Amino acid sequence: MDTRDNDIFENKELQKIILDIEKVNSELDYLAASINSNIWNLENPDAELKMREEFLEELIKDLNNQEMLRDQRENLIYDKLAEKIVKLKMNMKPQELLESINAVKRKHKIDNLFTDPRVRKLN
Repeated sequence: MDTRDNDIFENKELQKIILDIEKVNSELDYLAASINSNIWNLENPDAELKMREEFLEELIKDLNNQEMLRDQRENLIYDKLAEKIVKLKMNMKPQELLESINAVKRKHKIDNLFTDPRVRKLN
C-alpha cells in the first residue's frame, strides 16, 4: 500500500474501528455462505429427516448470528466510527470514509483488510 493510503491508519483508534468493521464484514460473508449452504441442503430431496433437522438448526443459528453481527456493524459504523470522525474533525460521514477505504482496497486488490496478510504489516 502507498504511504498516502496508510493515512487512514495513522490513528490507532480509528484503525481498530475500521479493522473491527472489516472483521464483522468477513464474519458476515462466512455466514452468508453457510446460510446458502444450509438452504441448499434443506432443499435436497434425498436428505434424511435427521439431517434436515440439523441443517435447520444450523440455519436458525446462522440467521441469529447474522442479525447480531449486523447490529454490531451498525454500532461500529454509526456510533464508534462517527464519534471518532467527529473527534478527529475529519469533515465526512462514516459511509464516505468507508467508501474511500473501499476505493483503496480496490486499488490494491484487497478484499478485506482484516483478513489480508499484506495489511498486517501496518500494525
